[in-house]
Amino acid sequence: MYLRSKKRRGHEYFSIVEGSRCADKIKQRTVMSIGRLDQLTPEQIQEVENKISELNDPALIDKYWKIIFQMGYSIHDLVNIRKALHYGDVAAFYKVAEMLDMPNIISDIIPKGGGPDIGKTITIMAICQSLAPTSKRDLRNWYEETALEYIAEIKPENTEEWNLYSAMKYL
Repeated sequence: MYLRSKKRRGHEYFSIVEGSRCADKIKQRTVMSIGRLDQLTPEQIQEVENKISELNDPALIDKYWKIIFQMGYSIHDLVNIRKALHYGDVAAFYKVAEMLDMPNIISDIIPKGGGPDIGKTITIMAICQSLAPTSKRDLRNWYEETALEYIAEIKPENTEEWNLYSAMKYL
């Protein structure tokens, strides 16, 4: 299978074609008609890629993206960033805290009932004060903008002001 383009009335139309031999002649069978690629929205570009992916031929997908970029589409137009999180600084600080065994030491020293892990909660508070000093009331907003939810495995709702004051009470 390969991508074929045909010019008609000044426009270039694309299709995916499969070649086969029949009685010493090569016949082309159209597997998928794609159409024009010069006026697609990012969503349409993605839809076409998904349809091509269903054919399970990585070479076709590579060729498709080469044509898309040759036509002048920018990667910035095609990438849709939904949410960006602070990662590097908080990951480094949390890794150092783990290397020092800070969350476990705090959890072992301070007996506490249910709820979020007090060692991780205090560690998160210390990282926040080191990187972006905020009030306890605003810590959740900062926390939601970082990757700590995935690193420390503490849900944002467990960083509410009253949870932080409760953790401080145990210290």
